[in-house]
Amino acid sequence: MLQGLTAPQRTALGGKCEWLEIPADRAIFEHRQKGRHVYFLIAGRAAVYVERRPGEPVEFGRLAPGQMFGDLSVIDDGPQPVSVRSIEPCRVARLDQRTFLDLLKADASVMLAVMRHLAASVRTLQMRWIELGTVDEAGRLVAELQRLAFEGDIHGDTSLVRDMPDRGEVARRIASSREVVLRHLKRLQHQGVIEIDGRELRIVSLERLDALVRVARGESETAADTKQRSRAAPRKAPRRR
Repeated sequence: MLQGLTAPQRTALGGKCEWLEIPADRAIFEHRQKGRHVYFLIAGRAAVYVERRPGEPVEFGRLAPGQMFGDLSVIDDGPQPVSVRSIEPCRVARLDQRTFLDLLKADASVMLAVMRHLAASVRTLQMRWIELGTVDEAGRLVAELQRLAFEGDIHGDTSLVRDMPDRGEVARRIASSREVVLRHLKRLQHQGVIEIDGRELRIVSLERLDALVRVARGESETAADTKQRSRAAPRKAPRRR
């Protein structure tokens, strides 16, 4: 995010940050809380979520080292649109609102990077809300598996996710139950779309998974899908003369 700054500028900016050591399973900020700081995750992992109802969190994503968060509320001076909670011990750099806004005004490259980050965040949140409102649980699961696949080791048409979230966590991400997730995972394994071995998840065919996601979202079939289906369809025996 701050690649446009020189090394001395980054060092100076780091000196203006407040450095926090946050234990595991601790709120960094809450949904609807007033945003007065922007945060940079230096080490650890954190979850981004909202609660549909008290005690029913719906996870929208995970934060990894190097990512920035909390910037939307700092920019528009509104409440936080989501909650962020540490999954494991985290080290976070926190920058106050005035210093962050001064940085945007002073450096066009940083402003552009922040704009792109915000656009990506809005797209992600928009897609997740659409999924929750219009896609059934089976469809939300294949969409979540696709997101995991893109974060895994991709080789050709396959992807290996070496540390798959547990079934309860996957259920929270798609606003479902552990039992429903288990049932649909078994179905996808039976269909040969995925393979699971302990914590490892292998997407056997990214193309087939993508087709399932698009069907779940009601998107039109592409020419590639039609071609793939025609290949998979049983061929009629030639007529005897």
